[in-house]
Amino acid sequence: MSEELVKRDERNEAMVWDHLGAKSVTQISEATGIPRDEVFVIKRRLFDEVDPLTLQEHRAKILSLLHTLINEALAKSKSYSDERNYAPMLSAATGAMKVLLAELTRIEKQSTGEVDALNRKRMDELVRLMQYVVDTSVDELTNTPEAKADMLAVFNRRLIEGATKIDQGAEDE
Repeated sequence: MSEELVKRDERNEAMVWDHLGAKSVTQISEATGIPRDEVFVIKRRLFDEVDPLTLQEHRAKILSLLHTLINEALAKSKSYSDERNYAPMLSAATGAMKVLLAELTRIEKQSTGEVDALNRKRMDELVRLMQYVVDTSVDELTNTPEAKADMLAVFNRRLIEGATKIDQGAEDE
């Protein structure tokens, strides 16, 4: 069934969305009474509308809700004098804290990985730039193969010296 033939129906979309990730298209169709082909079209349409920014916004909302849940559970647990009510509330708060911390750790690792990848890309660009400048400068300044070899040797020696100084944290002379 083509997407054009399936009219937008917020109620059907909500029912399909509620089951996505937990049931197959066939199971969703059986549970909701929506024809299987239509469920497939709705599923594809819903996922096509999701972009990374939306996912980040959803993640932020969920983290905020978890934080609220933690605060509410802790606040309610203080009002309970009965141990039977107090323990489950603290258990719920502790579980939510674990989920929140795990997600924050995952986000931190992802961010660190993205920064590292960007830094590697910048370093590769700088190396290519340096290679271009050295090669074109040597070609422009030399007339003989021997002079070219001598100049490249000087550039390479200075490059190694500079890298060593930077690694050691030395200031420019």
